[in-house]
Amino acid sequence: MSTPRKRTVRSYWLRAREVIHEEGLRTLWFKVLGETVYRRVVFVERPLDQPGSEVPTDLPVDVELLAATEVDEYCSLHARCDPAEIRRRLEEGERCFVVRREGRLVHTGWAATGKARIEYLSREIDLEPGEAYVYESFTLPQFRGQNLAPARIMAMVRFFRKAGFQR
Repeated sequence: MSTPRKRTVRSYWLRAREVIHEEGLRTLWFKVLGETVYRRVVFVERPLDQPGSEVPTDLPVDVELLAATEVDEYCSLHARCDPAEIRRRLEEGERCFVVRREGRLVHTGWAATGKARIEYLSREIDLEPGEAYVYESFTLPQFRGQNLAPARIMAMVRFFRKAGFQR
């Protein structure tokens, strides 16, 4: 395990120069704001009354909900996982949809209803009845590019549509 490098004024200056050169002054401005006082989020709405198109996965997989007894398996997939946090999410009614390949957990994604905690913003948002907030998608690197996320998303759409959700 490597130790983090000490940040110096010089290292910040060199990084700023690199960003300006590669991405422009505007990008540097938003990066500075994002690290200090400004956060922005784009929400994408998906009405559940419209048909979705199934995207075939490149591998045979199963999509299911994570059970409370599988928290340790989930945490083995995520480097900075806190089992108590995952149990809390499940106890509060959040759902984790998992994709398995030959029984092995290879992809995960979460959905919250009622309220959702957005860590990036350090705040909670209230959701209307019939709304689900989908977040935190992760795929093991060796399984990326196999259309696992679209398969999970369509399973989520079917699940929430059947439960009477609108979006």
